[in-house]
Amino acid sequence: MSRDVSVAGAFILTPACPPVGTTLQLEIALPPLYGPTPTVRLKGKARVVRIERAAESAAQSGFAVVSQGFTMEELGRNKADQ
Repeated sequence: MSRDVSVAGAFILTPACPPVGTTLQLEIALPPLYGPTPTVRLKGKARVVRIERAAESAAQSGFAVVSQGFTMEELGRNKADQ
């Protein structure tokens, strides 16, 4: 799950975080405006720049990454979605 996503980076929600400076290969399917099937995917390398640890059980832990070259790919659409 993610909190914020753009071609410049993302914030990934997770209880286990990689160390700052780690390079990751990410693939993020963005939710569609209409219908249940994702229509856009971001892929590429990203570097961890910040970790947030939840102080309370209601808060969510995670980490921020900066893109090192995301590409955006349009996924195939079902004819029912057009």
